[in-house]
Amino acid sequence: MKELRLAGANDIQAGNALLPAFMADYNRRFAKPARNDKDLHRPFASQDDLDGSFAWRVERTVTQSLTVPTAPSTGSAASIKAPSSRTSG
Repeated sequence: MKELRLAGANDIQAGNALLPAFMADYNRRFAKPARNDKDLHRPFASQDDLDGSFAWRVERTVTQSLTVPTAPSTGSAASIKAPSSRTSG
């Protein structure tokens, strides 16, 4: 933001126009070559599910006062309920 302000960019178009020069200067000053230039990425497999991997989906309900209740804490033991070991009958 400071760089944009100093350059006088007041809108998205001006910011986008400054971006290539800013990136070139930034990379010239701070970029370092990789220690190992071998590409170790594995190919994307058909069973890989990025939508499920990079999303936390929680169903919520909006109340009549148009608020969304806070989600229960995921880290406390009190909010985690184990399934009952009892059987009916």
